[in-house]
Amino acid sequence: DKSFGANSFYTSKFPWQYENTKTFFAGYKINKETKKYRVLFSSYWKRHQDRFELFREDKYKRKDGYFIDNQDTAKYYPNIYEDWNYYKGHNYHNTNLLSSNLKYDFKNLAGRTAIGAEYRYTCIKSNVLGEPMETAIDVPFEDFGEYTKSADRYNINFYVEHLFRYNKFLISAGASTNYNSNYDWDYTGGIDASYNFSKKLKVFASINQALRLPTFTDLYYDGPTNIGNPDLLPETAITYELGSKFKNNNLKANLTFFRRYGENTIDWVRLSDTIDWQAQNITKLTTTGSEFSVSYYFGKNNFLQKVSFSYAYTEVDKQSGEYISKYSLDYLKHKVVFSLHHKIYKNISASWIYRFEDRNGSFSEYNLATRTYIGEKEYEPISLIDFKIFWSNDFLEIFSEASNILNTEYYEFGNIKMPERWIKFGAKIKLNL
Repeated sequence: DKSFGANSFYTSKFPWQYENTKTFFAGYKINKETKKYRVLFSSYWKRHQDRFELFREDKYKRKDGYFIDNQDTAKYYPNIYEDWNYYKGHNYHNTNLLSSNLKYDFKNLAGRTAIGAEYRYTCIKSNVLGEPMETAIDVPFEDFGEYTKSADRYNINFYVEHLFRYNKFLISAGASTNYNSNYDWDYTGGIDASYNFSKKLKVFASINQALRLPTFTDLYYDGPTNIGNPDLLPETAITYELGSKFKNNNLKANLTFFRRYGENTIDWVRLSDTIDWQAQNITKLTTTGSEFSVSYYFGKNNFLQKVSFSYAYTEVDKQSGEYISKYSLDYLKHKVVFSLHHKIYKNISASWIYRFEDRNGSFSEYNLATRTYIGEKEYEPISLIDFKIFWSNDFLEIFSEASNILNTEYYEFGNIKMPERWIKFGAKIKLNL
């Protein structure tokens, strides 16, 4: 059972958003292994129930079917006093996921081969997502609310994988065919290869396909400023990757280049002269990037214990016409992280982390006082410093952390303002069970 504020989660127009979730999980696994083969069967059930409040009940009190705050009735648009404009209740969802997987792998002259099959069934009951139900159902564990809509689908996946080693070469390849009750058959595959020049240096390359199905929210959601799309197609992508890894005693370094070609990318978009976001398949999305990291460990008994540096660069080329993207085109173009860990006295140490982030894209700036959109505002580059001091031994750590020491005001995603300077204290207990 978990509750949390969801400020501007779906839209910045309504800042008093809130969510409560309840999750139940049960599963089991059977494993049979010999020197020549291995059989694995697993199955699980996950139940997830949530209540989403556009107008949080801590602020708005329910009275006679309406939500009121200081004589002001919660409504979608100001100064419109018609019944359709009043907020009548929260969104309720109950999702059940059943999954079973059978995998058999065995050794052979060409390496090791695995074949398997997976069945997955998902169903949802809601008052927002899905098709209308003949008879409404009361929401369990809630004082009020009914499920009036439902949807379900099942997925069957067959796959084969093979691992081959020869001297310093390692090759892993796989293919799968996937049937979904809503989208018929799809096929994906991939291959990963690596070569060890020595114990210190390895290079690797890979080509992999991926498939993502639209969620029930993508398909059915219908809210004040977000509209789902039941005609969405699955999202597909193929990713190419090339890189190297180096390790020499206390020194580690990694370098990776990648390019991802996405088609029918699912995103929430809108035209510049509208405020409603709608789920659409963007025609094409090409992502190119690189990542570099290096670290050196001096030892826990030295004053300077560890230093690390990383840099990531990403560029996205889109073909989405005149649409403004809510998610896909907001990405970190440049990210730099520098960290330093040092000893202070005996068991007392400290760490410093500096982050520089330059995010591409823009967000729809919203004025809460006038309840109007101002326009698109580009993200600004930010610099953040975090600090941690801690005392530790083999089983206990006591710490104090200060995040965003510079008290930088910034927006990391959408119209959501991130926390300014904040400090926390805590302890960790290490148990060897």
